[in-house]
Amino acid sequence: MTGLSQLFDKKVMKLMQVLYLNKDKLYHLTQLASDSKVSSATTLRLVPQLIKSDFVKVSKVGKLKIYSYNDSYKNNQLMRVIEK
Repeated sequence: MTGLSQLFDKKVMKLMQVLYLNKDKLYHLTQLASDSKVSSATTLRLVPQLIKSDFVKVSKVGKLKIYSYNDSYKNNQLMRVIEK
C-alpha cells in the first residue's frame, strides 16, 4: 500500500483491496474477514461503512447476507488513485 492509502485506516484498506481484487467473488462476512486478515468483529463494524459509501453491495439470501464489490466507475477510479 502506497500513495493515498496512508490516509485510510489500514483495516479498511485491506477490506477494500480484497473486494477490488476479487470483483466477481461473493463474500460472507467470515470469508471476507479471513481473506483480508481482519478480525470478524472489526469486519462486522467496518462493512456497514463501506455499504453506506456505496463501495460494497449487499444481497440477502434468506437470513444470509452476501457482500460484493460495487463495480462502478467511481470506485474503480478511487482504487486506481489509492494504489498509485
